Amino acid sequence: MHATFCINSLAHWYGDATFSDQRSPRDSYIVSLITFGEGFHNFHHEFPYDYRNGVKLWAYDPGKWCIWFFEKLGLAWNLKRFPKNEIVKGELQMKEKRLNQRKAGVQYGPDAHELPEMTWDQIKSRVAEGSALIVINGLVHDVAEFKKIHPGGEKLIQNKLGMDATESFNGGVYMHAYAANNLLSMMRVGKLVDEKKQQ
Repeated sequence: MHATFCINSLAHWYGDATFSDQRSPRDSYIVSLITFGEGFHNFHHEFPYDYRNGVKLWAYDPGKWCIWFFEKLGLAWNLKRFPKNEIVKGELQMKEKRLNQRKAGVQYGPDAHELPEMTWDQIKSRVAEGSALIVINGLVHDVAEFKKIHPGGEKLIQNKLGMDATESFNGGVYMHAYAANNLLSMMRVGKLVDEKKQQ
């Protein structure tokens, strides 16, 4: 009795909102063990006419296995299954929602479209005054703090100040990883309006 009633208590409290967070049901392998296969309750509420609770192959759902077995014996028929595409879509929507919530707490650097425009003359003038500006992929970056800790050494960056280092950054000297690109995005201070590259 206690295990049965956990379907309408524990299964609405503990676990993951795998397919929808509009209602309280949750999916949990542990709750599924307690309730003899009814712990994938989020799936059940989102796709109610599907005969399965644990839609994944590894999901503990003895009721699903029994019904499937009886179908193979001809003792059950016309089993209802929600379209796989819609199940995957629901799961991806929830993953995307959680990912967007995490992304909202991460800094990505200034939006390139909102950066002030800079010409080569302005860049070179500021470098002559002591700024550490470098152009990569059409964007101006202030590398004053980073050049001291650059893995390739400060001189490598110092030699490119006031210049276009796009080719060097993108494989001419070293093909930088995603992490380097992410770090570089935090140093954006302007966008180049003059397409002419400086040597």
